[in-house]
Amino acid sequence: MEAELKKVETAIGRLIADVEAGAGASVRDRLRQREREKSDLLARPKHLDGLARSPWLDTLTLRARLQAEVAEWRTALTEESVKARQIVRKLLKGRLLFAPDPEHAIYTITGQPSYGRLLAGVVQNRECPRGDSNTRHAV
Repeated sequence: MEAELKKVETAIGRLIADVEAGAGASVRDRLRQREREKSDLLARPKHLDGLARSPWLDTLTLRARLQAEVAEWRTALTEESVKARQIVRKLLKGRLLFAPDPEHAIYTITGQPSYGRLLAGVVQNRECPRGDSNTRHAV
């Protein structure tokens, strides 16, 4: 990165000399572009530091918790109908639709899944280390 920064600073120096010698608007535009590149290069270490300090998702723990929840729900679905209905409500947005298929003597069941309420108790929203709600760090 230091080599890139030195290259940009050298280019900026040449462009400043050209502007001072009376170069046109295109040279001033290139100078502005190089100054933006320099700013980006200088901001990169701060950005990387912010990413290193940001909260991370522990996928192994999350997977274990989700598997435990699913196992509990499987048991509830087979043993307790009241709990089974509560779980199905958490997994659906709206109602299930049952459409008869007389030709095959079956019903086709359709519904819109929703995983937000399913994960609400498992995935916790963590605060941004900077204290705001924007978890995307600017470059």
